[in-house]
Amino acid sequence: REMLPLRAMTGDDVPLGMRLTEQAGWNQTAADWRRFLAMEPEGCFVAEADGRPVATATACTFHSVGWIAMVLVDEAFRRRGIGTALVRRTVDYLDRRGVATVRLDATPLGQTVYVGLGFVAEYELLRFEGVARGERPSSPPVRPAGEDDFEAVLDLDRQVSGTDRRKLLEHLLRQQPGSLH
Repeated sequence: REMLPLRAMTGDDVPLGMRLTEQAGWNQTAADWRRFLAMEPEGCFVAEADGRPVATATACTFHSVGWIAMVLVDEAFRRRGIGTALVRRTVDYLDRRGVATVRLDATPLGQTVYVGLGFVAEYELLRFEGVARGERPSSPPVRPAGEDDFEAVLDLDRQVSGTDRRKLLEHLLRQQPGSLH
């Protein structure tokens, strides 16, 4: 097997990320891709095959925890080891950053790659989509989160995920003061 060219992702790769996102049926936006690049540019990678970019992977460190995300391979280039090579590069990057734990959430399509690299399932994620149709009388009132709520939200997230993701919240607030999207 020939050496697969892997390189650092740049802002010029956002359209690639969007194309792969749409191809996979995911919901990330161009702003999400720019956020990955802004938060940890040296942890974002692109794989090339046949002289063109065909796959992505990103990593972000949150203290002792590293997260891998956006492992996407163009449909025409799957089953060639590209995803595995990108995940290995991303894990190597996180190892060099000194993280104690590497985490990710896997779709069924990528699960075989991660299991083959030694990842084990901690829990299953379920995603629901819909439109709220008013409150039920027994439900607690819902209101938009404000700056006074951020510490409580970060604390709850830390309790549930075991990860301090203050870095992400601070980045979001710098990008969109007064608004979380």
